[in-house]
Amino acid sequence: MKHSLLAIVALVVALAVGPAPALADCPTGCDDGNPCTDDICDPGLGCVHSSNTLPCTDGNACTTNDACNGGVCIGGDRAAGCAACDAVATLPAASTVVRGTTSGASDLASSCDPAGASPERVFRWTPSTSGVATIRTCGLGTLFDTIVHVRTSSCGNGTEALCNDDGPCASGVSGTEASSATLGVTAGTDYYIVVDGWNGAQGQFELSVVAPTVCGNGVREGEEACDGPDAGGCATGQCTQSCTCTTPPGGLPDLSSEITDWFFDFDATVAWGDVAEGCAEAETGVDLLRLGVKSRNVGTADFVIGPPGCPSPCTDHPLEVCANPAFICSPAQGHNHGHYTDYARYELIDANDQTVVVGHKQGFCLKDGYDAGPCPNHQFDCNDQGISKGCADLYESTLGCQYLDITGVPAGTYTLRAIVDPFDRISELTKTNNTSAVTVTIPPHACSNPVTVPPDGGTLTGTTAGTSTLSGGCGASTNVSPEVGFVWTPNVSGEATLDTCDASATAFDTVLYVREGACRGGAQVACNDNATGCNTAVGEKGSRVSLSVVAGQTYNVVVDGANGGAGAFRLNVTAPTPLSACANGVDDDGDGAIDFPADTGCTSTSDASEQPECSDTVDNDGDGMIDYQGDNGCASPADGLELPDCADGLDNDGDGAIDFPADAGCDSTSPFARENPECSDGVDNDGDGAIDHPADTQCAAPSSPREKGGLCGLLGIEALLPAVLALRGRRTTRRAVRAWRTP
Repeated sequence: MKHSLLAIVALVVALAVGPAPALADCPTGCDDGNPCTDDICDPGLGCVHSSNTLPCTDGNACTTNDACNGGVCIGGDRAAGCAACDAVATLPAASTVVRGTTSGASDLASSCDPAGASPERVFRWTPSTSGVATIRTCGLGTLFDTIVHVRTSSCGNGTEALCNDDGPCASGVSGTEASSATLGVTAGTDYYIVVDGWNGAQGQFELSVVAPTVCGNGVREGEEACDGPDAGGCATGQCTQSCTCTTPPGGLPDLSSEITDWFFDFDATVAWGDVAEGCAEAETGVDLLRLGVKSRNVGTADFVIGPPGCPSPCTDHPLEVCANPAFICSPAQGHNHGHYTDYARYELIDANDQTVVVGHKQGFCLKDGYDAGPCPNHQFDCNDQGISKGCADLYESTLGCQYLDITGVPAGTYTLRAIVDPFDRISELTKTNNTSAVTVTIPPHACSNPVTVPPDGGTLTGTTAGTSTLSGGCGASTNVSPEVGFVWTPNVSGEATLDTCDASATAFDTVLYVREGACRGGAQVACNDNATGCNTAVGEKGSRVSLSVVAGQTYNVVVDGANGGAGAFRLNVTAPTPLSACANGVDDDGDGAIDFPADTGCTSTSDASEQPECSDTVDNDGDGMIDYQGDNGCASPADGLELPDCADGLDNDGDGAIDFPADAGCDSTSPFARENPECSDGVDNDGDGAIDHPADTQCAAPSSPREKGGLCGLLGIEALLPAVLALRGRRTTRRAVRAWRTP
């Protein structure tokens, strides 16, 4: 969102509390519709538009990574499959520095390298003034042996107006192999600047185009501070013949920028006022790049702003425009006072010179007091703001909004840049010292590539190293210790235990915590620093947590350290013991009933199957018969117990008598006993070669219960009697179960 939105909000609030005549120059806001400018309504200057370096789109599908530069959108790198002349990017008329990369096939040759073996990047430049321009690839941003050639009229068939191989000037890899040359240009003429390479060389480059300046033509160009009547940047309104400003008799301030320190604050919590000012996206779980910035007045006069005239306290009047419309009321953490608006801009720049994050700190309390040397005249504070000459103001990195919210920014190397007076509102001796920059490297986040723990747990080893990106809810200073993240989805519900206990494999004071849901910002459900009896190589400094887990739910496990501790560790994850089918809370057999006693297929909570014995494909009673209808002991497939004929509570032979001893056909409750009499069961029970009455003479009638011949005395029923007696107790118990479960 463009900064002009804040200006519009401020304007509306200002009009609500009272008119400010200075705002009459921009009553409807200052948005010029250009995504490559930041727009504000300045109380003294009216609408102010400052170029930014945000990502943009130039409308050409053959360019990628387009970025704003000099107030226009400049096409980025050449897209795959596109010719060099199809990917022409347009430069602004003013002096410009642009970065890019050459890639793809070679399309254009030059007099400096007729073979034309290197890929090219082409820029169209139409200067607004005539004179001598300088075109070069010198600087640390150029990383290969470049050639620069310029064509007029057209990209592909234009006349070569300039070609330079080795400037000589230095690049990031050589002292002589960058390119530099001057060219006389005519205002309004198109020039096609080609960044090429020598003998196949290609890669990253930094192209600088310095436009000609004409002092006295009434137009500020290049590095001119003013030009004749165009003296808006001069405090006195007087421009010298050399296009520099006449210094007022009392002198001018000169504000310099210095990034004093910076550090990452991952997984941070900020005050609501920071969110209200737009500095952070949320109050918790945000990643911050904190920075300290010092503004020193090295000029010849004081920088005077004056009293803000803000309502008090600012926490009750967040972002309200103050009596002095150059101020807003800041509710951010550690402030709660008036802030001079649009004083500085913080940016994070990627390798393509594109701004990936812009700071949203809305203003500053500028005052005397922070200085590496003497500050002879302390006179300014937050009630009467300014910076005396020779003094400095420091915004410490720990203050609210003194950061960039880098949540979601990929790991990598970036440039952190701080710009004082980005809108050129302040008259100074020079603007050359208003920008400071440092290189920062965002480390990989512990949540980015977590290690997967098997569903049934296990033992895993690892090593913590690098920069802290998370902090736990227990233990000392975990926000300065590096971490290793794990993700675990158990397949069994119940009580789980996780620890880092190992006297040899764990080498530091660990902190262990578990989060549900998101790794970053998820609810912490367990945390432990030092657990009793949990030894490591440095003593009883291991960690142990126990928690109830749910099968199928994901848990984020973090091995962290206390007080900056780091090193090798062993993580032990003990999953819950799997429950039996009759106690696991699942309808395993799909009959609509769950577990013992609700499911009739369960005889107890330790039963391994919810299926009834009469449909589980197992010979549960050992009678050689399985399930309904194969087992006479099963009345139906839903019957919970397989029981022998003579102990199943059924009149299996239809003689009106049930089970042993009531049924004469039953001589016991043995698995082999049958309710039908031996003398009519179709079996040669006594092994004498004769079957049933009247064939077997031992049978007095069909109802006779026994065939009493043959081997009865040796291998018959008498021989089975001990086994029958041994089974009697178990079957009697099963009879009781049957009686309880049968209406």
